[in-house]
Amino acid sequence: MIKKFLNFTSLILVFLNYSAYAEVAIDESVDLYQVKLIMVAHNSSNNIDFHPNFISDNYIEKDFIEVSKNNCIISDEKTCIKYDFDYKVETFNDFKSALESDKDIEISKNNCIISDEKTCIKYDFDYKVETFNDFKSALESDKDIEIISHLEWIQNLSSNYKIKIKDGYDYSNDLINGDIEVNDIEILGSGRITKYEGSLLITKNKFFNVSIDMFERKIMAQPGFFSTDFLVSKKYNISQKIQLKKVTYIDREYYGIIIKIIRITD
Repeated sequence: MIKKFLNFTSLILVFLNYSAYAEVAIDESVDLYQVKLIMVAHNSSNNIDFHPNFISDNYIEKDFIEVSKNNCIISDEKTCIKYDFDYKVETFNDFKSALESDKDIEISKNNCIISDEKTCIKYDFDYKVETFNDFKSALESDKDIEIISHLEWIQNLSSNYKIKIKDGYDYSNDLINGDIEVNDIEILGSGRITKYEGSLLITKNKFFNVSIDMFERKIMAQPGFFSTDFLVSKKYNISQKIQLKKVTYIDREYYGIIIKIIRITD
């Protein structure tokens, strides 16, 4: 395991001082940033040993408040109801956008740009920005490393955009076929039951910061010859300061995240 980690670390170090910057002709009043991310596993096994005191973390789908009608008011029950004095206000459009900020955004194609509607659409200057493709190829050449996810996108940092990460081994068929069991359905999300599922948020105040909520699902072996192994879940809450134009590596027990942010407005 130590040898694998050293091999992986040496690959990371090759790129730590590599910087990329793209000049793109866009509105100078808007700061746009390209975010490049590769998530890797340095232990590709889906299995862990039996731990009698292990308690799974329940998966929590990020909720947001839906404004079904403009100029409603948010109640204590986190629903938006009729506001009796709505005739006095001009609009709640900005308020509605803020309420939906918890929605995870899916990157369907790399180097798209996040719109005000919180979808990632085609970026007209995507051919001018640098990518992590060479970095990914170098990592793929190491048989001890598994690429979990490779995402790249463009966004402004004036809004809180939570980027969805849902990748890795898909346990769905194993559960349907009864090859593994789940003791608590609360650890499952919606759709595919993947090994990794969570979201990532980039913010900028005095420093750039990445916040990651990640659920890692693994198969725990059960004692007894005829016992069926079952799926467990562990949550990771990560908050890490990152430096502009520098590659940052965030390491956890079974996986790592490589991330880089570049300002592309000038």
